[in-house]
Parts: sequence; structure tokens; C-alpha cells
Amino acid sequence: MFDSKSSLVMLGAPAELFSRAHIGDVRTTRLIKNPSHPSLYFVALRGITVGTTRIPVPESRLRSSTIIDSGASITTLPEDVYEAVKAEFVAQVGLPAGGVEGSALDLCFALPVTALWRRPAVPALTLHLDGADWELPRANYVFEDYGARVMCVVLDAAPGDQTVIGNYQQQNTHVVYDLDNDVLSFAPAHCDKLAASL
Repeated sequence: MFDSKSSLVMLGAPAELFSRAHIGDVRTTRLIKNPSHPSLYFVALRGITVGTTRIPVPESRLRSSTIIDSGASITTLPEDVYEAVKAEFVAQVGLPAGGVEGSALDLCFALPVTALWRRPAVPALTLHLDGADWELPRANYVFEDYGARVMCVVLDAAPGDQTVIGNYQQQNTHVVYDLDNDVLSFAPAHCDKLAASL
């Protein structure tokens, strides 16, 4: 999102493109139909892990109301789930935490001077979907501004019970919606190299 590289968005791309251009294992999870919202794509999110700590969130709370949405900017979580994830990041990162003036993100950390030559460690973030773990690359959930000496985890809270997996978390990922079989497949990719593979 903040890179100078660009890529294509392909709708209905041939199957061989997906198998030829991705760079990691293909994972699959089921798509859930919701007659009340037929234009949205629901998946069963069973949990979230920060580092090696699984956030103790009741699976039933996440499973029934998680949307994967390429039109939403970032992933939003119900407020109590977000607060639990936030607390775990704060505990594991070990840097001064707080919001940044002028930013909607409030899970941010002040970077020390040493960050200019050594990036601070950030715990891994994994979304546990039904039958597939989505291990997000650092660039898909961390934004770093070394000029301002700040690093933010790109997640947000939203009122209600809805979870939305947004497009920041889907960067450099091939996502296939198999609507005939109600299956969502995803794999890491170098999307800026997609045009060259056509």
C-alpha cells in the first residue's frame, strides 16, 4: 500500500496463472453463504495468534461474522478482540506504545535510534481459518516510518461483532474465490511480478 511498486488486479484469471505465479503453499478454507448478505464473502475465523500466544477468544464469536473484503482497507476486529490482540502486541514488542497524532491507528510503537540499522522484532500474526492458518508476512500487518521513528500494527477496532479481513492484510497474496465449490484459496505471491508472468 505504501510501496512505489504496482501490480495488476486480475478477475477470472486462468488457473495456470495462479499455480505458476505464487511463491508458497496454497491454503484453502470454506466460504460461508449468508442469505442476509449474498454479496459478501464469509469465512470461519477460529482464532488469532500473536507470536506464540493464541488469543483466548471464543471461536463462535469469530466464526459466524468474518468477512474477507478486498474493498476494505484494513482488518477490523470487534473491540474486545482488538483490545486482547493489542495487549499481546504491547507485551511482546517491548517498545513504548501509543497512538500517533493524525493517524487512525492506535497500536503504534516509538522506534529507538537503533531501528535505523536494525529493525525491531515484531511477533508473527496468524489468522486461524477453518482448515487453514493464514500466517501474515510482516509487511501485511506492520507499517514502519523510520523518518518519524514510529511503527504501527495495521489493525483497528470496530463496534459490534463483525470482523473484516481487509486488503492491507491481503497484499502480495493470490486469492481465489471458487463460488461453485464454496472454497477460498490463498497463497503468498510477488504481485508486482504478475505482469511479467502473463
